[in-house]
Amino acid sequence: MADTKGRVGVGIIGSGVMGLEHMQNIKLLENAYVAMVADTDHKSRERAAQECPDARVVEDYEVLLADEAVDAIVICTPNCHHIHVLRKAIPSRVRHILVEKPLCTTVEHCQEVAELVAENMGPETGRIFWVGMEYRYMPPIARLLEHVDNGEIGKLHMVHIREHRFPFLLKVGNWNRFSENTGGTLVEKCCHFWDLMRRILQGAKAVRVYATGGMDVNHIGETYEVNGVKKRPDIIDNAFVSIDFDNGA
Repeated sequence: MADTKGRVGVGIIGSGVMGLEHMQNIKLLENAYVAMVADTDHKSRERAAQECPDARVVEDYEVLLADEAVDAIVICTPNCHHIHVLRKAIPSRVRHILVEKPLCTTVEHCQEVAELVAENMGPETGRIFWVGMEYRYMPPIARLLEHVDNGEIGKLHMVHIREHRFPFLLKVGNWNRFSENTGGTLVEKCCHFWDLMRRILQGAKAVRVYATGGMDVNHIGETYEVNGVKKRPDIIDNAFVSIDFDNGA
């Protein structure tokens, strides 16, 4: 077993596609290690044990939250379950929290989390709460933000972001085939872009949104069994969105 003295013990809640990716990244760090993993799916727990053989792997994430070996957690459960985990995690003994994007699947749940963080993880606590909006830190975008912040670009009147990508990846139980679980494509995938727009525009707030989209190519004709009932995916595969911001952009 590796020496863990003086290193940050990280707990991973949800060991599907993103959970495994976080494990692999944490293993590259000298000052942190994967202390525990929690997942309700048996096969996902097996994969986690193979990836991090020194980590304690459990089914119940509340066991992980209570374990003294865990200093910080990464929440990688399906989007619709973030709120349930955060309700327990934010008031817990765990010091720092990273939750995968999107924060939640509804505005009401996001507001609830914001209130919980304000009550339990204010600046005076020294605790850190972060949503995984990593696009901000990609080198090309980080350089763009430097130019914007330094005023080199001048007054911004418009920001245009376009992305073409593969269809939704296969995930445990096909949970990401349904908008009720993901929040919808414009939440699941495009939250990065809404975040970048606001960051590039230095905190401007959206005041009007115009959007149109559809499900025209991907996942058409597919069916998945959910609680004994066959359902068709309802995730759109294309959209155009225009946003007016309060600074005139």
